Amino acid sequence: DRYVVGKNGDDSGEASYHKWLPAAALKYAMTPQWNVYLSAGRGFETPTINELSYRPDGQSGLNFALQPATNTTVEAGSKWQVGTGMASLSVFNTDTKNEIVVAASDNGRTSYQNAGKTRRRGVELGWDQQFAPAWRAKLAWTLLDATYRENAGDAIQSGNRIPGIARNSAYASFGWVPEEGWYAGAEVRYMS
Repeated sequence: DRYVVGKNGDDSGEASYHKWLPAAALKYAMTPQWNVYLSAGRGFETPTINELSYRPDGQSGLNFALQPATNTTVEAGSKWQVGTGMASLSVFNTDTKNEIVVAASDNGRTSYQNAGKTRRRGVELGWDQQFAPAWRAKLAWTLLDATYRENAGDAIQSGNRIPGIARNSAYASFGWVPEEGWYAGAEVRYMS
């Protein structure tokens, strides 16, 4: 902040975010066409400049109290090759600490806060089919339960669903996908 005069105080500051993010996976081939796997890993989401722009208390300066969100994900699944197609099934769990959510929105100014712990738990089914040399179709369906695990003020109660995250989502695509050159396709998504 190079303009520090009168009521315009020094709003400068700095933030540094860093984290080790280990990940591991195991895969076992039950048969040449069928395998099972287990994976686990950590994730890290730093606040964006928009999320840091305003403090929830209305004071000037950046929101340096906002912490990065960290998560741990565990996934188990299986994949089966059936002819020229591949079926997949997976279950997953992601636990997040310091989820970044809206604290207030007033006159175009949105401030953010950390909401404590959240959990995303779900199952996904998929099918990927190769037709002829260059035609491909994909289908996927996900059932997701995304909830707050801790209270964060009056508006966020433990057990409530996280808004804006679809409980059901489906995806379908069909296209011409040669190994080289142009490709073409269409896709559709459904969320509820």
